[in-house]
Amino acid sequence: MRGKSLIPYLSGAADTVHGDETGTGWELFGRRAIRQGDWKALFLPAPYGPGKWQLYDLSGDPGEIEDMAETHPEKLAQLLRLWDRYVEENGVLLDPLTVFEMDPAMYE
Repeated sequence: MRGKSLIPYLSGAADTVHGDETGTGWELFGRRAIRQGDWKALFLPAPYGPGKWQLYDLSGDPGEIEDMAETHPEKLAQLLRLWDRYVEENGVLLDPLTVFEMDPAMYE
């Protein structure tokens, strides 16, 4: 099991659970995200989103309104390297995107 103790944070010995250098990723039903510090890369497949990676600076845009992928391509590339590492370390299956696209014969 991966994780980090909350005790230092809950006891007041630490200001945060994770430092700004920690990358945290998650995925569900084709929706993917990776966050490091104030930056978040988000992938929402069509028709639920644009079908490409988006980038947000949550320090100034907590509502994820202004996609900064085009203006900060180096930051997006850095987060996508973290995403690739997350996928490798956790055995993430990227396809199929949803259970409706799944071929049950793949799992026999």
